Amino acid sequence: MEKKQLIWTCDSLSDEDARKAYQESRRECPGDEEHNVTDEEWADEVSLWLDDERANLNKEVNGVIVAFADLGL
Repeated sequence: MEKKQLIWTCDSLSDEDARKAYQESRRECPGDEEHNVTDEEWADEVSLWLDDERANLNKEVNGVIVAFADLGL
């Protein structure tokens, strides 16, 4: 039997807790104490994180990869 493992999940990148944590980190910057993250800014930030993750996953593997996704349809 082959060993199965989770390669990657994006659950922690796109939930409301991650957005709140990002907003709090922006507010810690001098002059940004009242910063409110816009939807556009948040989308750009998540896109950057996902680009980094895609680069990390661009690897040769031996075996089969099965992907499951909740597309929210």
